[in-house]
Amino acid sequence: MSIAGVTFDNQSPTAKDHGALFAGILTDGIIQGCGISYSGTNVTIATGYYIAAGRLCKISAAETKVLTGTSGYARLIAAVD
Repeated sequence: MSIAGVTFDNQSPTAKDHGALFAGILTDGIIQGCGISYSGTNVTIATGYYIAAGRLCKISAAETKVLTGTSGYARLIAAVD
């Protein structure tokens, strides 16, 4: 068995390590803001913070998407860079 300390002195945790820690503690979801509104085929998500896979994500500017080919239901998928 090989065990490596991740959050000890002289270690450099990766984003994957950090996310694994918080994924066990935090539930995915909205922390603050991120209101969703729609008008016709336009869906807008407001600024805010949310947790995804143990990582804090920030929407720094409102984002509007035009929906095509839907019958009234849609899914927004976040792409984090």
